[in-house]
Amino acid sequence: ERGMVEAGPGRPNRGRRVPAMKSATVQPLRPTILRVLHLVVAALVVLLWVRTAASPGSASERFVYVFGVYPVDQFAWNVAATYAAGLLLYVVGSHQDVRRRLIVATLHLSGILLPLALVEGPALVGWIDYREYLAPDQLGGEGPGNRLYEPELYFHRPPHDRFSNALYGDAAAILGMRSAPRYAADYRYDRRGFRNDHDLDSAAVVLVGDSFVEGYKVTQERIVSMQLGALLGARVANLGQSDFGPPNELAVLRLVGLPLQPAVVVWFFFEGNDLYDYDLERAGWSTRGATFSDRSFVLNGLRVVAYWTRRHRDADDPQIASAMLRGPIKEAGATMYFENTNPPIPSTSTLSQLDEFTRIVGQARSLCEAQGVQFLLAVVPIKARVYAPWASLPSALADRLVQGDISRRIASWAQTNGIHLLGLEQPLRAAAPRGAVYYLDDAHWTGFGHRVVAESVAAFIRERHWLP
Repeated sequence: ERGMVEAGPGRPNRGRRVPAMKSATVQPLRPTILRVLHLVVAALVVLLWVRTAASPGSASERFVYVFGVYPVDQFAWNVAATYAAGLLLYVVGSHQDVRRRLIVATLHLSGILLPLALVEGPALVGWIDYREYLAPDQLGGEGPGNRLYEPELYFHRPPHDRFSNALYGDAAAILGMRSAPRYAADYRYDRRGFRNDHDLDSAAVVLVGDSFVEGYKVTQERIVSMQLGALLGARVANLGQSDFGPPNELAVLRLVGLPLQPAVVVWFFFEGNDLYDYDLERAGWSTRGATFSDRSFVLNGLRVVAYWTRRHRDADDPQIASAMLRGPIKEAGATMYFENTNPPIPSTSTLSQLDEFTRIVGQARSLCEAQGVQFLLAVVPIKARVYAPWASLPSALADRLVQGDISRRIASWAQTNGIHLLGLEQPLRAAAPRGAVYYLDDAHWTGFGHRVVAESVAAFIRERHWLP
């Protein structure tokens, strides 16, 4: 009879009729169960995207948040999870044969994973770093096209690097001020990766500092080192790098600056962030190798997307203050933006960092003295301190300027320890009525500001006859 078979010889069921085995076929889920499954998975996916959305800690962090909401790594995981959920629903919820569903899903997944493996494999094993191709050339940028790390605790641009760009001021970029001007500049570097027109084997003066010295958003001919060299008629080596902190500056002075046999070393201290720039993470930058996350094609592509999809907000970010300039000043009537609204104020951590800074500077002075080199500490003020006479600053920022005058503590320490000190607040403020010494929408000096600083340093050196 159909559907029944007899047990054969030697089988325990001899003479008994047993049901025939049907072919293994997985039936599709019932419509009601399928709808519930779709709703549950969709709810989980939505919950994932909602729970992982984050507000950047500061306005500047929006540049590395996709759509201004998701950190790049998290966005990549969310996309992968959403795709996996969709694939799962297709496999278990389609009305097609299960074998066919699995084959289609496998082919679809392979079509994504195989090209991804071909692209990301070299980055995974360290053969390629996609930042070299996707990260834009700019001061403070990441990747081997922007920054090379040395094991001795400092970093620099690629040797003989050359590039040009036109960037918004930092405040304008953070606040999405599309009508703001762009500042065009060309950049040229020597064989050591520092911003000098020519390779230098010796120099009369060496400048050490951060982005102020390197000349952020200022074209080559107008940076402080070039103008100081013209004023003194001597070779001046620029050893500034964006994001340098005191440990980096000490390392570059010892390994690059003093071997140039200078007569004078000028160390620039910026009150806005140089104390903050001394921390264990920053100190370890030179020894931390690039990770797969750093090198990845997908993640670097998403960082580009994050930059161009950042949300724009009105100029009311608490990290940035603004004020209209008034009085006898060339920019009267213009709005100036102040990024450094949080200068250091005396506290346990700040005073500890200040002690560490003075220790490092004392060590730098000793290294110079051992080689018969004059050492000058130049203090760079934040923009708000220079423009305070012409700007109605928010009360919180005005109070912070009074409470947080770390420059006075440094001046007192320098005097006590016999260290030559040049405060740049007064010369910059005296020059401000004649022209902008800081950009309206950026924390850095303009080309004219670089000129004022170069003149001040040159006068200090000449008065003491430090050069032949």
